[in-house]
Amino acid sequence: MTFPHTSRIYWYPGSGNDLMPILLMAPSSHCFGEHLESNFTSNKKTGLHLWLTDLEGLDDPLRLFEAGQPYASLWDQFNTKISDIIVENHPNLDLSKRFSGTHFLITAYISRQGISERHCFTYTVGDALELYNDFIKQDINIVWLTLIKFNAMSGTIGRMPQLIKRIISKNGTTHPSVPDLIISDGYFYCKDLPFERLGSRSSFWGDPHHQIVRGGGVRGWGFGRTSTNWALPRVYDHYMSFILSDEL
Repeated sequence: MTFPHTSRIYWYPGSGNDLMPILLMAPSSHCFGEHLESNFTSNKKTGLHLWLTDLEGLDDPLRLFEAGQPYASLWDQFNTKISDIIVENHPNLDLSKRFSGTHFLITAYISRQGISERHCFTYTVGDALELYNDFIKQDINIVWLTLIKFNAMSGTIGRMPQLIKRIISKNGTTHPSVPDLIISDGYFYCKDLPFERLGSRSSFWGDPHHQIVRGGGVRGWGFGRTSTNWALPRVYDHYMSFILSDEL
């Protein structure tokens, strides 16, 4: 296994038991114009490997994920539920030698409109800032970064923008650990960071007949129940923003 150095990472620090990224993997309603790849050993250039991080769940993250999923109304909109979750250690990878924290491979089976799906992702118990510094040192390719409930994390993950700013000042936006896209709640403050909010350039801005919408977020997800998507200008046109509506 060559993970994670050949992988493109979708990283969600401070995730808790929030599996919204898996929910948005539906081919008919994938977010930001790109499908997610959940195959753990995949090295496809178009694939993204989901990596969740939180301080909770050290002894048994299974108990954490068996709790009720947050944002239940969004799961209901997709007529989707979690049918089973399996938690494993990483015996063949031993990520702890290279990355801070305790690491688990989690397989989640979800039932979407009666069809069973299997999704694998990495879950790290530990400090997100320490892990991010490891990512930077090892040039891990962070493609998407999710900062949901950002306003409640000012003492820890709230320092993430400063770390990103520091990388950019030394290496520019082409460093692998500078994300292409930041998915945040509406309270994310990105002053001095070269990210632009998705939606502002779209010719369909505000058109209810298109998925490209003003603001570019997932309604119902995040602090204050709204999310916002920020992209680097060089990759802006690669993504489209996505919002949940009652019709989905």
